[in-house]
Amino acid sequence: MESQCLQPISAYGMVKPSFYVVTFRPTLAEYYIDFNIYILDLIRLVLVLYVFIFQVISDFRYERRMERSGWAHFRTAQGISDISIGVFFFVMGGFRYGIYSTGFTVDYLVDQINGFTEAESMANDYHVHLNSEAIIFVLSTFRLFYFLRVNRNVYLIWTTMEKSSEVFFRLLPVWFPIVIGFVVLSIAVNGADEHFRSFGSAICSLIVRLTGSKAAVKINPNRFFEISFHVLFYFVMRLIFINAWLAIVIHTFQKVRVSSGYVLSLHRWKEYDYVSWCLFRPLRNFYLNFLRPNIEMPSKASGDDDD
Repeated sequence: MESQCLQPISAYGMVKPSFYVVTFRPTLAEYYIDFNIYILDLIRLVLVLYVFIFQVISDFRYERRMERSGWAHFRTAQGISDISIGVFFFVMGGFRYGIYSTGFTVDYLVDQINGFTEAESMANDYHVHLNSEAIIFVLSTFRLFYFLRVNRNVYLIWTTMEKSSEVFFRLLPVWFPIVIGFVVLSIAVNGADEHFRSFGSAICSLIVRLTGSKAAVKINPNRFFEISFHVLFYFVMRLIFINAWLAIVIHTFQKVRVSSGYVLSLHRWKEYDYVSWCLFRPLRNFYLNFLRPNIEMPSKASGDDDD
């Protein structure tokens, strides 16, 4: 366990001592029940190698078949996420099996009893290892939803959000300084509130208040600047920014709905389409040649074995 004593100073000069405690396990798997971690990591390793090697190569070849630059795929969100999944998994595995699987917790405790042992670096590495797990989970969820685009409804929603984000982020030079200004101003106005003692907590508090949570809003009616700030914040963020985002999403959805699959009969997938999309070549050929040799294939796919 690593502990630190912090003395943050707020905008009002008030000092509030606090303890920052970080817990970690010197060894992750030293009992029989813990060895399930190895089995799960082995299964995840197979899946990660599939994404990190096969999926990346498959997408690279697809871009080349479409007469586009294959290397440009690595600048897309899909390519970056595939590579990042592999990188973060191997980083996590390096920490897990290089640092936290080489000893026993009892030996570590004995060393602590016999003399002082600095644990800050080990605790920080442990949390880097846990944060890598969280990043892998987020990237895997992203790829899962991207894969679900085979469903027309998911595809329409995905494409709408993608194109809407491209339009909205063009306004980044305008709204980003305004948001940062509101956060800094909230710290100055609500400095006595413990929820506005740091930049991160101020952002979270403003987001919660923006959702309309009554419990999170504690306004002193006798403070004119505090009331004025919240009125201005609500007007700019709720009535301008959020409504502008909704307008962009609605307009983009109507355009995507018409341009991407308005005639459902042209975009309704059959068994062969799902097999071609979900299975790579060896499994697909096995399915078509042995499991379903009489499958109905579209005319353009007959005799075609390319992915």
